[in-house]
Amino acid sequence: MKSKKVLIPVVLILSILLLLSGCSIFERMLRRSVRDSVREEAEESVESAESGEPRDAGSGSETQSAQKAPDPQWNNLMISQAQMIFPIAFSGGGFYVGQREYEPGEYTIFEWVSGNNDPVTMEKAFLKITDDGRQWWRISWTVDDDSWTYEVLLDPEEERMVRLRARDMDGVSGEIPVTDQSFYVPPAEITEESVSGATVGTERITTPAGTFQADHVVFAGITGGGDMEWWLSKDVPGGVVKYLLTEGNNQEVWSSALAEYGSDAVTRLDSF
Repeated sequence: MKSKKVLIPVVLILSILLLLSGCSIFERMLRRSVRDSVREEAEESVESAESGEPRDAGSGSETQSAQKAPDPQWNNLMISQAQMIFPIAFSGGGFYVGQREYEPGEYTIFEWVSGNNDPVTMEKAFLKITDDGRQWWRISWTVDDDSWTYEVLLDPEEERMVRLRARDMDGVSGEIPVTDQSFYVPPAEITEESVSGATVGTERITTPAGTFQADHVVFAGITGGGDMEWWLSKDVPGGVVKYLLTEGNNQEVWSSALAEYGSDAVTRLDSF
């Protein structure tokens, strides 16, 4: 357990640095890693066809191809990507300040914007509580028309993932091996007293999901320059309607506004 306590702050710091560098790195990571993997698989299929070697049965159809068991390289890629993205999805800005839990079936969709980069749309959905108290969640995101989806079973008591399913932008999906080396970083939850002390007022704020009466919370930026800001409303799952990160000159690094929310989320990957 000692090594886990050391690992958690390191991962949080890496996640925040990723956010500070802007969404362009986030976007490039998603595009390059998955597409390179898919491209290699396609090249292997072409080489197989040219050599006259038999291909897997049913590989001529997109639906059947998507059902084919992913190879170990795909598994390793997808779990590495999940372990980078989950801290961002579960705690935008590196911290959780919502003070309002999700209920089973509830989801939120945020649009992340940084400068002139293409927006990244990210969904977080609480799907189900199992009989033994574990939790199924979905994290998915879209860049342009390319989408990736994960469904993860978390053990909140032990703060670890125990199952993981995924689908990439080409529809390739499958169960990903989860081992004792696979880590999940729970959100660093700011205390209610700290949130109260950082609340500078109440404002009406409009997002693509609607207009909300929200508490405006402002903390000094992690690097000592700029601010980390949240607008909080108990009317939405998770309690957050907008995030904003600025640099020392008040220049926006990134912002994330609530685009949609609801209470009818179900599994998309036949996870349970």
